[in-house]
Amino acid sequence: MRDRHRGRRSGVLQEEHQELRRLCPACIARHGVDVGRRFIERFAGAQTGFLPAFDLHHDLARHLWDESRHSQFGFRQLPKHGVDLMTLEHSLDLYHILIQMPPAERYAMMTMEFEAGSFPTKARIMDRVRELNDFEADTLLAFDRNDEQNHVRYGHRWLPVIMKLCGHEEPVDEFVNSTRRHFAELAEKFGGRTPHTLSPDRRFTAAKIKAMCDA
Repeated sequence: MRDRHRGRRSGVLQEEHQELRRLCPACIARHGVDVGRRFIERFAGAQTGFLPAFDLHHDLARHLWDESRHSQFGFRQLPKHGVDLMTLEHSLDLYHILIQMPPAERYAMMTMEFEAGSFPTKARIMDRVRELNDFEADTLLAFDRNDEQNHVRYGHRWLPVIMKLCGHEEPVDEFVNSTRRHFAELAEKFGGRTPHTLSPDRRFTAAKIKAMCDA
């Protein structure tokens, strides 16, 4: 009985986390901040004699700054559409999965999977925002999309370098595919476990998000 309850709770958690990540750029951007910060911590000062060190750290720092701005876009615009930020939980579900992965795999997932695969969803969101006649939100989302294109370019440039630094000799495509499989395995084990800090009546739930979008 307890296992069945845990499974239902896990499904609800995953649904709400997916809806929040899809509709609230602030959530996924915060994960980008964490990935960028950890990379700077991991590689700063460790590249003696490594010629591209400055460019690598420059692009990682820019990536980190961009994600910080993207997060602020959400915090700036959501209240204008009736969202009380005190009811919007920042999901740690993705964090609990990524923290199990080594640095090169995290960077691969961020740039070659999450960001590279985000553009169709971003296009749909931008179309919907235009229906709201929210010029400022439309402009901010355009900046977000352009930044993400640069981040994918960073991934193509730096993932091979980071792989080498971490001792990976296989082709990039092979590494990315194996990383996707590893992430899926970790998601089965560690996903859907983040507890809520707010009760459903106070929390901005997936049902409330869908109702807001349908209004």
